[in-house]
Amino acid sequence: MNARDRVEDTYERQNDERLDSLHSKIRTLRGITTDIHGDVERQNLMLDDTVRAIYLQ
Repeated sequence: MNARDRVEDTYERQNDERLDSLHSKIRTLRGITTDIHGDVERQNLMLDDTVRAIYLQ
């Protein structure tokens, strides 16, 4: 293995590590956005219930 091959292997390894890190961050963000979506859906239901309660009085 020559110097160029070692450099390419190093770059490939670094790219793999960075890709793994990026994938982990994307999974985290997806979880957060899923939680936010669920919260918004629940809040919309509460608002709908509140509006119905006001108009039914």
